Amino acid sequence: MNKLPVLKILLIDVDTSNVSFADCIKFIDSKKEVLSDYISTLFKPVSDFINEKRFFEQFLKLDPTEYALEFDPKGKRTLDEYRSQINDCNKILQIVQNEMNTKYDDGLFRISCVDFKQKASEHLNSLIYSFLSRVKKFAVESIEEINNEFDNITEHLKKTPQTPEELGELVQYIKQIHSTEKVRSEKISKSSQRFSFLDQYQFETTNEEV
Repeated sequence: MNKLPVLKILLIDVDTSNVSFADCIKFIDSKKEVLSDYISTLFKPVSDFINEKRFFEQFLKLDPTEYALEFDPKGKRTLDEYRSQINDCNKILQIVQNEMNTKYDDGLFRISCVDFKQKASEHLNSLIYSFLSRVKKFAVESIEEINNEFDNITEHLKKTPQTPEELGELVQYIKQIHSTEKVRSEKISKSSQRFSFLDQYQFETTNEEV
């Protein structure tokens, strides 16, 4: 039988010239727990560091565009709900930018966080931008809807009744306008609140949109 090579490392020192391969495997198996404990201890600072920053995951795993869409697909969310989401993002952003170091030295390990800080900041800013863009979308849509309603009302009222039937239809139309005035006022108020909300975050809007 061919002689096995001599293995000499820090934790295992076995002269295999006088033992079989099976004996080597058996010996290594007996040291597995020691090796496992040693490696766990060696990497504990890194594991602790990762676990301490684990709460970042709930935000960093989100797709900015898809999450904002799923959060409010039809514009039914309140501005307070949007504010809560944005504030949560800003809290994490504050930690990443101002409280997290660019590097950490812990025993054998030196952890660089430069790239993480940059990419995490970009991701969180993208989330905030997506929320604000969603608010802007619904605000602009409301304004456009209101403008179209007023244009239709104006065009309808320009028509001169030619018959008693047409006059009766016009009277009913005017009554309908008055009965739905509160709905239009609420739309205008809600759109105005959305634009004010965007102003609070200095989110860009054009004069045409407002």
